Amino acid sequence: MKTEDKTPLTDLEIKGIITIIDAASTRGAFKAKELYGVGSIVNRLTALVEPQTQTIIQTGDKDENNNGTESK
Repeated sequence: MKTEDKTPLTDLEIKGIITIIDAASTRGAFKAKELYGVGSIVNRLTALVEPQTQTIIQTGDKDENNNGTESK
């Protein structure tokens, strides 16, 4: 009987997976119909390793460089 490894992936491993998917996509490994699904998975993996970036995108927090004001 095969036992399942329940060890979570590290940030480095997730970044490696993203790199592999990007290389495969660049080399034409995915059909056009599959790209949306592949992109969704990459976005979810990226959110795991870059949670602060995703929080800013999702909440619409102001950029620190513009001192909390919106550009017009």
